[in-house]
Amino acid sequence: MDKQSATPSPTLSPTSASGELVTRELREGIAIISLNRPELHNAVSDESRDQLHDAFVWAEANVEARCILVRGNGKSFCSGRDTRTLGNRAAGENHAARISRSQAVRLHHMAISKPVVGAIQGAAIGVGAELALALDFRVAADNLKLALPEVNFGLVVDTGSSVLVTAMAGPSRAKWLLMSGEIIGAQQALTWGLVDWVVPLAELEEKAMSVARTLASKPPHAMAMAKALVDDISEADLRAGLKRELLSQIVLYEGHEIKAVREARLAKARQGQK
Repeated sequence: MDKQSATPSPTLSPTSASGELVTRELREGIAIISLNRPELHNAVSDESRDQLHDAFVWAEANVEARCILVRGNGKSFCSGRDTRTLGNRAAGENHAARISRSQAVRLHHMAISKPVVGAIQGAAIGVGAELALALDFRVAADNLKLALPEVNFGLVVDTGSSVLVTAMAGPSRAKWLLMSGEIIGAQQALTWGLVDWVVPLAELEEKAMSVARTLASKPPHAMAMAKALVDDISEADLRAGLKRELLSQIVLYEGHEIKAVREARLAKARQGQK
């Protein structure tokens, strides 16, 4: 639901029709996009991924929106891919096509000329971490838990995070996140340059809105040029990294490790049901 309010609310809780997995609203010149599967810590399904993309398209096209704020309803920003659908593909779609589609969506999000701010609390895991890392600015709550655990599933990241994390945190820290799958907290993420501000959870929404208001108050064309000046420096590296991630992921999807992981998870689930 698109709506605009003259007076800011103390919290960001966009209202929506029942069943919307991503909500959107316009407030103070800020397009607020909210992941809305709080009961699953905003785990990503194909449907919610498509709704998120639609929300970005809406925010990009809305002439009244001068800044975009991405957030998650509930306790977490995004806990990652809904593991019940991990590896699922549309009929007739191979792994290469599915990954390429996800990469094209990520490139579109990152190419938006408007500044994009993230308000990130709780879990930012896997796909959730990749989404957060692709934003222009990240305001984190002090309860942040960030991880890229794809290695635990016999996989790697595939929407550019190998490049983004290396640029932000350096090679050894990028290798640790990608190779260990371990969770890091808010202060470590701040020290490593993976988030830009850390605030108490109760202050997250207002701090994120404050950052977004500052950006929304600036001349939009000059801001777009400033963003492009920085992004153009690393665009070639990002596109090359996406190709490497695509090839790596295809090899892993066809290998024995992911199959062994799935079998182990199924066996554990069956054991738990007894």
